[in-house]
Amino acid sequence: LLHFTTDQALVSRCPVFFGKSYNRGRLSAHVSAPGRGQVDLVDWADAPDWPLRGSRAGIETVMTAAGRRDVRVQAKRTHEGAVFLITWS
Repeated sequence: LLHFTTDQALVSRCPVFFGKSYNRGRLSAHVSAPGRGQVDLVDWADAPDWPLRGSRAGIETVMTAAGRRDVRVQAKRTHEGAVFLITWS
């Protein structure tokens, strides 16, 4: 069923998965252009590396399982948490 799901629907589910995995911070997510999305982590300043790695791997895994190709997720720290930039084809 993931193959029939829209890009917006996939990316918008990121906050739900994150909320079930971590008890700090919160995510907001959107598709900014075809093949590009952004997920913002806020309310978790100085987050450890492991939740950033875990979130990055989870986003990439779900997008790949949904049939998106060449999925890349980059995490950049911010004052409030991090920004995950997602690209796919």
